[in-house]
Amino acid sequence: MEIMGLAIIIILVALAVLFAVSIMISREPSGIKKVFYHKKMADNTVYTLLATTTECRFLSIEQLLADCAEGGVIECAEGDSCAYAGRLIDDLLKETLGDWNINYHMAVDMPNMPDIEFGEKCLGERSSSELYPIPSRAGQLTARLEICS
Repeated sequence: MEIMGLAIIIILVALAVLFAVSIMISREPSGIKKVFYHKKMADNTVYTLLATTTECRFLSIEQLLADCAEGGVIECAEGDSCAYAGRLIDDLLKETLGDWNINYHMAVDMPNMPDIEFGEKCLGERSSSELYPIPSRAGQLTARLEICS
């Protein structure tokens, strides 16, 4: 009988720990933690996005954007480097941040060309990534992602 009591106590303690962990995981970060969390998310997203290898000659998105600034010489199966990189960035952001219901605005500043923008501009508070430089022969491009609060 003592073993049954001990087993019940162990089960109750395990359920309590499981409940506490689930509450801690599901909490939305607040205050400074939220700002830090969104900034890190923006930094990591831009870094990963630019380093992503594409099916267009196995070039990275960063390389395609640099080619776009240089005149879009590279032809991909679905158009030139500008159109292909733009569609791919838009799709990837929608399939990650969009699916997570996170509002965002990403801009790639192009030398001698209109900027490429994705998402809607943040109206209120925002957490921005660092400016990521993309070297090209046409000049330096910069990419930045803002997570809207």
